[in-house]
Amino acid sequence: EGLDVECWKAVSDGKHNSNSFLTFWRDRFYLIHANSPYHFATPECKLMLWSSKDAREWELITTFSVPDEDIRDPKFAVIHDRLFIYVLKSFVADGSEPYTTAYTYTDDGVNFQPLTDLLDNHGWLFWNPRTNDGKTWYVPAYWGGHGNSIMLKTENGINFKPVCYIHQGKKGLVNDRNDETDFAFLGDGTLISTQRLEFSEDITGDKLACTHLAICRPPYEKWEPIGKDYHTRLDGPSLFEYNGRVYAVGRRNPYDREEGPNYVGSVFGRKRTSLYEVTTNGLIFLTD
Repeated sequence: EGLDVECWKAVSDGKHNSNSFLTFWRDRFYLIHANSPYHFATPECKLMLWSSKDAREWELITTFSVPDEDIRDPKFAVIHDRLFIYVLKSFVADGSEPYTTAYTYTDDGVNFQPLTDLLDNHGWLFWNPRTNDGKTWYVPAYWGGHGNSIMLKTENGINFKPVCYIHQGKKGLVNDRNDETDFAFLGDGTLISTQRLEFSEDITGDKLACTHLAICRPPYEKWEPIGKDYHTRLDGPSLFEYNGRVYAVGRRNPYDREEGPNYVGSVFGRKRTSLYEVTTNGLIFLTD
């Protein structure tokens, strides 16, 4: 069955507003996104943070930027009733390739600490922290040089310890360019993850590009691969649990894998924002 979807504009200023993330904390919605003249790295990029009671009328709280650098992929985490934001920083000369994760937090939703690099985990690019007990938060992260992703854990949102690898794609001369990695908890506490595999730096994409899946059971010491899913290369994944099932929102690449010149992941190809169910058998496409 189709979904009943209601749409309304939250931000409309003519800029390239992307990398959006949403959370609900202390009876308010918080929305953060990148605001830039275009998608690729630029020192003109800033993150805009908005707040709303009803998700329809928004108030701009603050903006974040880094002098002479790009900033993108913000993620929220509510840790011990403190609202954290994790962001990726990029040197503009390196294109849009992030090189480290920085964080800030607030205790009141208005005043934020200065952006600070996570020096103990330099080079690991954080995605979306999760908890299922309110005591320990786990976060997936991919390596700035691509190829590997790991899981880290924290009890305070500031000090993170590596736990184990989620995916190791860089072995010898083989690099499947694993980057954006997310996970969510299944009902029994098992974590299920999707990893974006690019396989190529070519701007026209790659016919091998796909989504890799893996699971990790308590006590979260080892990830077990499920395998590659060729439905799409799930870019910008956001996984979430609802009624005991895990879903993912991300970019779908709706074109023929074998026919060029634009293959899966091409910067010239049209994309769709799509909803999938994430299962131990792979991705199930639900709707655009």
